[in-house]
Amino acid sequence: VDLTGHMGAISRVRVDGAGKLAISASYDRSLGVWDLRSKRQMASCTGHNAPVMDFVWWDHFVASGDRSGVVKAWDTNHAQCVGTLKGHKGHITAMLAMPDGDGVPTVVTG
Repeated sequence: VDLTGHMGAISRVRVDGAGKLAISASYDRSLGVWDLRSKRQMASCTGHNAPVMDFVWWDHFVASGDRSGVVKAWDTNHAQCVGTLKGHKGHITAMLAMPDGDGVPTVVTG
């Protein structure tokens, strides 16, 4: 499947369990939300100032990490940034979401 939309290299792609949606992270400093049935981009989440290296996804929320050490939280239904966390030293190259029982996972970065 060819999906066109990013202006830079892709660093990560994840597909939902039903195989209907995909999210991609890119060196163009954005996330793309894709409808795999129509093969169209549904949303573009922009606002990072460095390449997006990884992300975690639950429900309609995504947390993404970039090469400057910034994590952004996104509401993918509205392609809107709902929070920014700074303070990571160095690049964020890996992320993990750990459920904590209240529906919002703890996000671990490395």
